[in-house]
Amino acid sequence: MCNAAMNACERGSSWCTASLLLREMKHEKLSPDCISYSSVINACHKNSLWAEALDCLKELQHSSISPDNIAYNSAISACEKAGSWQAAFALLDDMCKRKLPPDLITCSALTSACDKGGEWEMAMAILHQMPKLGVLPSVVTFSALVSALGKGGQWKIAISIFEDALSQNVTPNEVLCGSIINTCGQASQWQAALHFLADMFVMKIRRNEVTYNSGIGALDGTQEWQIAVHLLEQMALEVLPGVVSYQTAMSVCGKASVWAKAILLLDSVTKSAQDMPATWTAAISACSSGSQWQAALHLGAQMPKEDFGCCKSYGAVMTACAQQNRWHFVIALFSEMLSLKFPPDCSHFQTAISACRSWEWMLNLLEKSREQSLELGFDTYNIVLMTLRKSGKWDIALASLETIAYPDATHYANVILAMGEASEWRQSLAMMNGHQLDVRTANSAISACERGSQWKQVVGVLQHMHTHHIEMDATTVSAAADACPSWQLAISLLNLAMHDSVQLSIESFNAALNLCQDSWRTALSILVWLSAGISPDHISCGSFLSSCEKAGEWRVALQVFWELPSRSSQCFDILNRVLVGAAHWQLTLQLMSQMLEQRLMPNGMHVASAAQALKMPGMSARLLQDSLGLWKANAPEVFIWNSNLKMTLAEAGCHREVLASRPGILAMSKPPNMTTEAILEELTDRVSSRDPELACFTSVSRLDFPTSGVLIVAHGPPESPAANWLQAQFASRLVKKEYLCLVEGKSLGEVGSQGEIVQPLLTISSNRGSRVEASSLGQEAQTKYEVLQRFPLNGTSMELIFLRVAPLTGRMHQIRVHFSSIGRPLVGDLTYNQFSQANLSPRLFLHCHQMELQDLELKPFAVKQSLPGDLQMVLDNLHKK
Repeated sequence: MCNAAMNACERGSSWCTASLLLREMKHEKLSPDCISYSSVINACHKNSLWAEALDCLKELQHSSISPDNIAYNSAISACEKAGSWQAAFALLDDMCKRKLPPDLITCSALTSACDKGGEWEMAMAILHQMPKLGVLPSVVTFSALVSALGKGGQWKIAISIFEDALSQNVTPNEVLCGSIINTCGQASQWQAALHFLADMFVMKIRRNEVTYNSGIGALDGTQEWQIAVHLLEQMALEVLPGVVSYQTAMSVCGKASVWAKAILLLDSVTKSAQDMPATWTAAISACSSGSQWQAALHLGAQMPKEDFGCCKSYGAVMTACAQQNRWHFVIALFSEMLSLKFPPDCSHFQTAISACRSWEWMLNLLEKSREQSLELGFDTYNIVLMTLRKSGKWDIALASLETIAYPDATHYANVILAMGEASEWRQSLAMMNGHQLDVRTANSAISACERGSQWKQVVGVLQHMHTHHIEMDATTVSAAADACPSWQLAISLLNLAMHDSVQLSIESFNAALNLCQDSWRTALSILVWLSAGISPDHISCGSFLSSCEKAGEWRVALQVFWELPSRSSQCFDILNRVLVGAAHWQLTLQLMSQMLEQRLMPNGMHVASAAQALKMPGMSARLLQDSLGLWKANAPEVFIWNSNLKMTLAEAGCHREVLASRPGILAMSKPPNMTTEAILEELTDRVSSRDPELACFTSVSRLDFPTSGVLIVAHGPPESPAANWLQAQFASRLVKKEYLCLVEGKSLGEVGSQGEIVQPLLTISSNRGSRVEASSLGQEAQTKYEVLQRFPLNGTSMELIFLRVAPLTGRMHQIRVHFSSIGRPLVGDLTYNQFSQANLSPRLFLHCHQMELQDLELKPFAVKQSLPGDLQMVLDNLHKK
């Protein structure tokens, strides 16, 4: 009676009740037999409680009753269900010791355990042992073996096993055929998979939903989306396609970039299937695979939002937007999830943080993840620290580091680099010494010292590494070489690294080459040394050519250039400069022809240099116009002009900032105290919010941070016709520029007087930035001016002079330095007029009043902007005085 009750518990999967009955039998001294224990073990198996099943078997082993095959098979089946193949084989060993012969159930369960554990060799061993045990494998055994082979990528063995099953008169069923199809699909053998699917019809084996899904799944990652759709249609004639069938077909379409077909499949599924978030997730993922973030966003807006199941769909839409750098939409979707009370998981936070271009948003997201007690991955924290590093927020990066539970060396390295890039090399050294030193943190400290031009500190870090037995790697040598103050030290460092068997990288050699700007012979010897083991790249080529350019060695540059294996368009540009400097315009034109033969497109700077070298206005103009036609002919249509840009700019609220526009060209109104780069970034973000396809702009000229006025911007990437054409005009000095400024000093003549400043300018870089000086060692610079108004300063020979200025060259800080060099610095210039007595202007009194150039149709494009209110008020006050 007790056994019958326990059998009932076993059938009902009530292992707890079965265990209680067993305990009650022992308490009442009713001797339980092997069947009693087997019932409990089987009940544990059905509840995936393999540890409890083993405990029950051990209890049986220690009792006066000998366990039989049924008990062992039940325990092995419990181990198989839990995927614990080692425990299953331990039970097999125990069976053999007790001289209990394994039967078909034993072998099938062991094979299934090997399948779940991914141990296809062990599964094969069982099959080979079965004949010796007098056991004939069944279709269940073969199915489990084929499944194990699939996980091991052994599709050919799986096919031979299938043939063995047929030779042993084993009747294949849909499970075995489904395993074969799945195995072929996992090995990317979709033809073989579909062959077996077709053979099922010949063998009169019913093809069910699982076998069809395996066949469609075999096409995932291929371009055979038509076959997948055909299989779905064929499936509908035999069995009703389920949600998984449609999801699999959508995935195939998505990875084949046929995202529109995936959306059509979504429309064709049943209403009940459409209500399932997984169906929408599959369609959205298909759009993501096809880089169609807008379609994914549209589906995300349409999908049902009734339960937490749509969280994965939100994740798929966020991923689609993140892949195309649409971080504003990623944040908006994340915020929408929170507003709908859908709890984001780690993947949502990681996607949002990775997509962010704003460090403030990143920190906000990190704080929200901590509120939900989510532990984000190490890579996510690295992304945050790298973003803070690029934003110059080393102090915030340091504070964020302290919030990471278990920071690793990469996290410390990122913070050390952030300190170095903010010229806080002392802080970086302190952090390196305060934590466990390894090669990553040491390399970061070396880079930090290099940015601070602290060569002695770099040597100290290298000695510290040697003392602590930390071996240098290629990054160490490259970073240290960048810090070397001379090429002699760099070469010594490279020799030392080679002596220590460090595998040198091309970056190490390039760092040494960059130091040889005044010694082309040394650069050539390093280039030969590099070529012996590593192929020089375009940076190596450029550094060598630059050394030749300074020495005027155009013949050497030309000879070595054609012997180098890697010649990028940048290398052609540098060689072009060398030839232009040597006044060899014929060779310059030949070089452009050779670029085109190698399918390299000359850019605007290259063409401008060639045009200047010609020194013949007619030929120069013809060269520029021919180049414009070439750029147009080789550019995608969207980069020539898009008629929707004007409307998009208005919708994005940019109408005040945009003074005028032509196809491919924008004239922006730059406010003071804002960088040119920040203007472009803001413009890109605002246009992206309306039409991301149009959000692509390139800077072709710059205005200083404190300067206001007309700023010309190209619509399109750097290689677009507009960018190249505008750069060519600026570099060829064809753009007419007019500035308004207020200077102080001795008189420059009566109103209407004109003058010219011709003085070379030299840019000097330091840790604090760049400063320009008038120097005979600098580049040619020329500025014309006209006196518009004069304001004498009472009691002195000094006066304030309002000027119209036309810089004929475009050197950094040209107007400011030129007038400072003749004793008439600009009013409000904190860099070049530190001792100004006329504290009249709230900022630098310099405004770009007019720009005149040619558009892409060779028509004049002139833009003016009057003096802004703050500077006009300065003039008005002077008039009153």
